[in-house]
Amino acid sequence: MMRQVLLAYDSDEADEALIIHEKLRHAQIATHHLETEDAIGLKQALEFAFCAVLIVSRKSLRSRRLQAQFKVIESSGTPLFVILTEDFKSGATFYKALAKHSVLRTGGQNEVWPDALLDQVRTLHERACPVVSIMNFKGGVGKTTVSAQVMGALQKQYRNRVLLVDLDPQYNLTQFFIPFETIDRASLADQSIISLFEPGLLHSEQNPSPGEAWDDISRKLFIPLEPFKLANPILDTEELPGRLDIIAGQFEISKYAFASDEEGLELAAENFCASIERYRRHYDLIVIDTNPTATFLTRLALSNANHIIAPVRADAFSLRGVQLLSRLMMTSGEADNRADLHILFNGVRPSEPTQFETDVRDGLFDKGAGMELSKRIFESAVPRSQNLVAAVDRDEARPWRRLAAHYARGGGVGQLRRSLEAVSTEIGSTIGLSSATR
Repeated sequence: MMRQVLLAYDSDEADEALIIHEKLRHAQIATHHLETEDAIGLKQALEFAFCAVLIVSRKSLRSRRLQAQFKVIESSGTPLFVILTEDFKSGATFYKALAKHSVLRTGGQNEVWPDALLDQVRTLHERACPVVSIMNFKGGVGKTTVSAQVMGALQKQYRNRVLLVDLDPQYNLTQFFIPFETIDRASLADQSIISLFEPGLLHSEQNPSPGEAWDDISRKLFIPLEPFKLANPILDTEELPGRLDIIAGQFEISKYAFASDEEGLELAAENFCASIERYRRHYDLIVIDTNPTATFLTRLALSNANHIIAPVRADAFSLRGVQLLSRLMMTSGEADNRADLHILFNGVRPSEPTQFETDVRDGLFDKGAGMELSKRIFESAVPRSQNLVAAVDRDEARPWRRLAAHYARGGGVGQLRRSLEAVSTEIGSTIGLSSATR
């Protein structure tokens, strides 16, 4: 079931409801309409609502059904926005109850209120499903390890729905979970990352495969595919709660790094952004694994992310990659819309941190980096462990057994899992992750 905005209103407010519906539809945010006559199913609808909008007129202000629905919404703790279509006497009891929430007025000809509502709903929508890009302009720092092992541990702990998106043309994250033969079949059928950029075989059998056209980019916008047509499940949902899915990567997306068709690239970027936005309805967290260079793909990973997690080893080269990434971020988009940058030490010895790690945490590199690195570092760190870099079990039917949080062997497994849990807890708290499956 997708995340949605619950619209509650009386039939007299259908015009206002339509305005809200259209604004949200263009923003790729789903709505569920609940007129006051349809009280059945309100609690079920609230289970999938990340916020609710109550539209109130003078007439509906006296509606007992609307008042009853308001109480149910309020008691559920769901964020509530109230749209007043007319002025009311502030002494009305129901009005006083409504005034405790975020209130907007249509004001007759006032055209400002729908945009103001959209801004606030979009903020909640982003919190409902944050997008995290794993990035560093230095290779070999463990981006794939963080995307797979840390995010796999996070999914296990929070029992929620996580989508991994492999945006690296080397697609190591995909190879971690999926056999080569399966990856090749998926690529030939366009059941892969490239279907987020251009219309392919999954959109229509009449389309050529975009993976075959290295010198051409389709200049077509499309309605994004349902994620479950593309995503490969990693968890056995009958045994394990929540979801952990991956959209398989492929080498052919490297074509966008060499393309000179600016219009085609812009349309491909628009398709990708629309796809990610649509998938936010179905998941609690989206994680994008990236390549270590500044390309068209990097720009997309930056523009779609609410948070950037930069894994670093305890060496100056890893830190330099973060500095270069930060410089690029400073030139990308408006300051208010930039993703938050977080640094995660990877491959450390918890019992004996290196002097370099200690110096970074103490702020000795802040001045040279041109930013307060020490305030961006997670307190927890990913430990060094063979269980994180090598698959313990290659059972193709149960890829989740390659995650150390679920299945690991050897000494120190208990400490490893406790470390992964600490990292997951800190990341989840930082990005505002939901703590349970809805």
